[in-house]
Amino acid sequence: MHIVINFIFLLLLVFSVELHAQETSGGFPGGSVLIGYDNRACIASLAGSIRYNSSGAAPTNGYFVITNATYTGNLGGLSGADAKCLTDLNANDWKGKSTASVDAAHVKAFLCDGTTCNNLDASTSYAFAHASVTGDGGGSFITDGSSIGPANTDDWSLTAQFGVVSDIWSNRATTDTTHWNNAAQGTNHCTNWSTASAGVNGRLGHTQWSNGNRWNEVNDGCDNTKRLVCMVNPGTGGPALEFCDGVSWGVISP
Repeated sequence: MHIVINFIFLLLLVFSVELHAQETSGGFPGGSVLIGYDNRACIASLAGSIRYNSSGAAPTNGYFVITNATYTGNLGGLSGADAKCLTDLNANDWKGKSTASVDAAHVKAFLCDGTTCNNLDASTSYAFAHASVTGDGGGSFITDGSSIGPANTDDWSLTAQFGVVSDIWSNRATTDTTHWNNAAQGTNHCTNWSTASAGVNGRLGHTQWSNGNRWNEVNDGCDNTKRLVCMVNPGTGGPALEFCDGVSWGVISP
């Protein structure tokens, strides 16, 4: 009987060791770190180890940001416009930046090409901001269940919105004076935002309006430069993956 009990205990011990081994990030002079519930301070002997911080990363807010830079209609397509937005928003300070997810997964240009539109999240609040001018912005709107907004007549050139009188590339259709449409306005999209030719047009909006002209006003040659509006979709938060550099733990992914 004792032999059977000892054998079972030995099996449980081996299984426990193997289970913990699957949860470790590697062996270090200070001991392997158990991913998920190791709470030791980051010291030199743990340099290079990783863990999940169970306290999690806080959810981030949604933003509607006008760029500091201007661009011709050759944006490199929608993906190129997204990249331009990310570069501009990272390079400049703006109201609320510290509570935003400024990364490729969350930053998109508020723009439509001939067939596709980048759309905001549904039923979500977005705050205005102006890249490089931290005093501008702070006003907000909420999208409906179909990701459409802004459901108001706010002048986008006012300080509480973008705080600047400017044209913006868009090619976004209008449902009515207070709602955009998540569809392309037409064929004026600088050949899917790939050309700066003066003989080709792009559709633009203008901030100093309180109706659908804010995103859908007139056409202009693709050789001219306009700003972009960039949407920063909110992050949901969650456990943070952390890396020990030998001095402190730092978040490496949300």
